Amino acid sequence: MQNYQKALFHSRQFDLNHSKLTDKWFYFLESVQNALLECSFKISKDNLYPWRFHLWFHEDIQNAIPLCLQFIKQYGSAQRQFDFTKFNTIYGRAFDQFDIGQLVLGVDFRKQIIDSRLKIWFVITSYEDSFLDTLINTCDVSDDIREYLHNPHLLIGFDFCFSGVSRIKLYPVFFQRDFLDLNFSNKIKKLFSPYTIELMQLCDRFHIGIKEGSKDRILHFHPFDWKHFVDVLNKNSDLNLLEHTLQKLQKRDLREVFLSLSQFEIEQRSIKNINFYYM
Repeated sequence: MQNYQKALFHSRQFDLNHSKLTDKWFYFLESVQNALLECSFKISKDNLYPWRFHLWFHEDIQNAIPLCLQFIKQYGSAQRQFDFTKFNTIYGRAFDQFDIGQLVLGVDFRKQIIDSRLKIWFVITSYEDSFLDTLINTCDVSDDIREYLHNPHLLIGFDFCFSGVSRIKLYPVFFQRDFLDLNFSNKIKKLFSPYTIELMQLCDRFHIGIKEGSKDRILHFHPFDWKHFVDVLNKNSDLNLLEHTLQKLQKRDLREVFLSLSQFEIEQRSIKNINFYYM
């Protein structure tokens, strides 16, 4: 019930519209007992997209996987078929062999149904190089980022878009302690600007997001102090819409805040796209 109440709070603060499409999500949310809800909104230039939620499963994952897949498939129809080809190739071949530390089910609904998508992510903590090679080849990972995928924690995301397109995303996970490794620090300096590294060092962990078909990297930050993190961003970019949107959440003590930003936009000091996640 705590998840449901959290979703209602987010829904009321952002005045979310409900439909048969979105009601399925709330019905599913009420039935889930062993997961934590994460709420989210996306800012893209001057547009706000708040119909975004994720359920994080930390236990009984093997039983949760078929439930999540069933939830996704119920949105399919004669007019809308999700493409599971890439998912089946990766999941069917390897996930029964490795340790899945966490499972995530997400929704991102838009006014235009065709712009909506469903998401399922896996955090794996043990895998073989041959499996990693399959992921790298599937996502067409650039040479400069390949070595960072050899990491103990890797988040693998599958997007099922209502347009019929499916995508894979890879997120190697790094921690503040990794900066104590001189070799890691030297390598990261070759990939990112001093300002980007400064933002990383304000976090206890961060992800380097690699999206199939995109050269831009999306960086996911988990700040020690998210308000200070936003202040630092504000000194270098105009974040008026973010500041205005956060006022809607003043009544809630936000925990486990993540922010996703484009590496290119960070380094250009021109942030136009922000994903904000909170527990």
